[in-house]
Amino acid sequence: MQITSIFHRLTFANVTSSLALFIALGGASYAAIKVPANSVGTKQVKNRAITTRKLDPKALTSLHGARGLPGSPGVQGPQGLQGLQGPKGDAGSAGAGALGDGSITASKLANSSVTQSKLGLTTALATSAVDTNANKAELATCPPGTSIISGAVEIVDQQHHLINGVAAISYSGPATISPQYWEGAAYRTTGSAAYGLDVIAFCMAS
Repeated sequence: MQITSIFHRLTFANVTSSLALFIALGGASYAAIKVPANSVGTKQVKNRAITTRKLDPKALTSLHGARGLPGSPGVQGPQGLQGLQGPKGDAGSAGAGALGDGSITASKLANSSVTQSKLGLTTALATSAVDTNANKAELATCPPGTSIISGAVEIVDQQHHLINGVAAISYSGPATISPQYWEGAAYRTTGSAAYGLDVIAFCMAS
């Protein structure tokens, strides 16, 4: 057959020259349909044909404008639900305990630490008239909230200086009518000189 005879006549040179002719004609055809610069407009571009992957990185960067001004804050949202209760904290250090009755002994007190104000001590003074009456008596009264712990009685002159040999103290002690009183009494022993009594009550907070 003719086809068989054609295959028998093909040589390497014939095939090579035929391929070269085909490539040359194909290149000319490609050059004939090459798109000229600036010839493609919006009408020629199909919708959604251009994606970010199609754009050059520099062209993509140029599409980003300057950052705009921040907007005004929005309206505050509603209050959220209350959170779960946290774990229990560690116990605090122990505070100073209350002092029991009789817990403070002499060995626990520093020297000179117990002052009159610490003990709540106060004094009350009663004075009689300084005259020539033979017998005198006075009551010194402790302030409210205090009680008698001791007292004293002195025989004095007009300037409340101690004097001797004029009178003698007949009584010095708490009055039986109340624990807030210290009573003092005296009587003349000789002469007629004027004298008076100073009765002092030593009081302590009850």
